[in-house]
Amino acid sequence: SKIDLNNILKVNINIFKKTIESVNLVQQFNAFKKYPSTININLEQTELIAQLKFDNNFYLVGANGKLISSPSTNRELPFIFGKPEINQIIRLKSLIDKSSFKYVDIQNLFFYKSGRWDIETKSGLIIKLPETNIKQVLVNIFDIISNKDFIIKKYIDARVSNQIILYE
Repeated sequence: SKIDLNNILKVNINIFKKTIESVNLVQQFNAFKKYPSTININLEQTELIAQLKFDNNFYLVGANGKLISSPSTNRELPFIFGKPEINQIIRLKSLIDKSSFKYVDIQNLFFYKSGRWDIETKSGLIIKLPETNIKQVLVNIFDIISNKDFIIKKYIDARVSNQIILYE
């Protein structure tokens, strides 16, 4: 309703752009006028990377850094406990993607006020990550759990520098 589409020459591109950018599911878009009477719009939907509950409402976290209101949970996405900033969520996902871990194998993510994360896999393994050097720690942990001699444990604690502690 904000955009006058009766005359393609009078379409205000700034209002048009703001209207599309206000849709949280849009990662990026491009639009161009095809004279005499058409506007072609190409939209790319953002990747949904996690879910969380905030003020008794469920939200999906988009890779575009926006929260998308959701009426219920999505069992395919990891659930986040705690109150991280969106950029912290995106950064952690990026670090996980750069490691050999599969993001789809993650059930829950726990964020602590100190800025530290814990990961719970769908198999029930809890990985306690340090505040720094997360990428290298994930590489090391993946090497350990990929070893055929690894006996499944409940917790892997990598919070202490240069140590990985395994316990039930």
